[in-house]
Amino acid sequence: MKKAWILAVVGTLALFFVACGGGGGTTGGGSTPTVSSQTPTGGSKTPTVVVTVGELVQITGTPDFTLTPNILEMKVGKGYKVQLLNRGNNSYRLRIPRWDVMLFAVAGADSEVSKAFIPDTPGDFDCFEEFNAARHDMRCTVRVSP
Repeated sequence: MKKAWILAVVGTLALFFVACGGGGGTTGGGSTPTVSSQTPTGGSKTPTVVVTVGELVQITGTPDFTLTPNILEMKVGKGYKVQLLNRGNNSYRLRIPRWDVMLFAVAGADSEVSKAFIPDTPGDFDCFEEFNAARHDMRCTVRVSP
């Protein structure tokens, strides 16, 4: 009985994570050249849009503990791929919570991965380095225009 309960919980969690997708977000219609595939999720008629390409936006962590540029300009509905470049002597972890971006780059190296997403709302959104947050205030802004 206990094993059946555990399997039910694990199965439910697995279905939840599969249904949520990989952080690519959803759209209500239309298509964009940055879409690699569209697959309906369990019973939903709204497709899940998986973004794998987009305009590359690079942000650099510098030896003096700053992020350059400190304002990232983007447009609603356009695909972007963010990459962290590390020119410092410490490891950096870049976060953009609005789009679930978390990139890690070891000291003196660029991040090996990037995060692709489509901004869905205009406004200013937080962007920051959280690995060295206790010692330095490395912040930036993602400015999304309509």
